[in-house]
Amino acid sequence: MPSPTDAVPESQAVSVSVEKAGTYSTTIMTAFNGGKGLMSVSRMDVRVTKPDGSVVTGGVDKPGMGAIVEIEGTKGNDRVEVILTMKSGSVYKVIDQLVPYKTRS
Repeated sequence: MPSPTDAVPESQAVSVSVEKAGTYSTTIMTAFNGGKGLMSVSRMDVRVTKPDGSVVTGGVDKPGMGAIVEIEGTKGNDRVEVILTMKSGSVYKVIDQLVPYKTRS
């Protein structure tokens, strides 16, 4: 189950989005969208916990605007955690959510 996320100082705030790539896709796309803290981030790590308990990780050093981490998920609800490491050494968990499989309704 998801847990609370960390508050990033306003001067280091960035936008990160997470979603499955599209209808009937299991690929989880985590996008770094930039923000005031763009130059403060040294690494973005993504951790996906699948319904069976297995864990897959990925990440990118010095993410720039539009940087994407793709991780194969499942046809279930995958838990996605996004952790940012700042140049100062501070670490923030900015996203912890369940990402559902999309089907047409």
